[in-house]
Amino acid sequence: LKGCVLELAQRNSQASVPFMLSSLGYGFLWNNPAVGRVTFAQNVTEWEAQVSEQLVYWITAGDTPAEISRAYALATGTPPMMPDYAMGFWQCKLRYRTQEELLEVAREYKRRNLPISVIVIDFFHWPNQGDWMFDARDWPDPDAMIAELKSLGIELMVSVWPTVDNRTESYREMRENGWLVQTERGLPINMDFLGNTTYFDATHPGARDYVWGKAKRNYYDKGVKLFWLDEAEPEFSVYDYDNYRYHAGPVLEVGNIYPRMYAKTFFDGMKADGEDQVINLLRCAWAGSQKYGALVWSGDIHSSFRSLRNQFAAGLNMGIAGIPWWTPVIGGFHGGNLHDPLCHELR
Repeated sequence: LKGCVLELAQRNSQASVPFMLSSLGYGFLWNNPAVGRVTFAQNVTEWEAQVSEQLVYWITAGDTPAEISRAYALATGTPPMMPDYAMGFWQCKLRYRTQEELLEVAREYKRRNLPISVIVIDFFHWPNQGDWMFDARDWPDPDAMIAELKSLGIELMVSVWPTVDNRTESYREMRENGWLVQTERGLPINMDFLGNTTYFDATHPGARDYVWGKAKRNYYDKGVKLFWLDEAEPEFSVYDYDNYRYHAGPVLEVGNIYPRMYAKTFFDGMKADGEDQVINLLRCAWAGSQKYGALVWSGDIHSSFRSLRNQFAAGLNMGIAGIPWWTPVIGGFHGGNLHDPLCHELR
């Protein structure tokens, strides 16, 4: 890391987990979720927070990297046991648009005797962002669909976004209760991808309960055990960190904690319902995300060998940061030669 200056902020394909393991025999956790940076100069290491009421850090020492990592895991938490079905093959693409399309793929896997454990329904299977439910026009009978998948030995994962469209009933109810991310100036819009949306405030207990309640009723109670918690940074359309505020404080002061609280939303809900082996896929993380069953993937990476090379470093660093469940998008996501079979997207 010497010679690097790293931003401490969450972005798509950039997860900031501020733990370092030194070859001098110590580990250091910058236990501040503030936006900032760290400088690893040749003769000094500098950690900076743009806004913070107090600076908290944690140091451990050990004779081996394994000792240091073990101490860090004991301090920040260890992941739950991964369920057996989650260690098989997961089939995903962008995206299955209808119930019948997805079922035909699942049936074909079984017809060919190909192993498959999980199949994924990606984004925009809902009527509007913030509805957290299947759109009946394309998914007319999710109960029957999930039952058939289970009869084939396949678990279903569904994508969940933390965005709430301002045309929905969820938006009106959440706005009245203060359960949405606030803006200091301008319009209360955080993201403008296929709608004017605001993120639910994952640092607010009421917001977490509300979102889990919707997901439980419309997904979990139907048999969905796996959630793809996308947009977990969260990904602001404009990264003016000084313009956003969470229940826990200004984003400049506490912003990096969002992905951990997003994971906690679903982990707590599933644990309360008796689920012991919780695993959910997220695009971002912070220190301690692993104890909430976070399987982190490295985001929407480029389809190039340079990007592939970077994934080895990213995976190693994520493991050192206490998060053992990690994956890239195999083949990449952006760019590449679409006609080259080696570049086909798998996840």
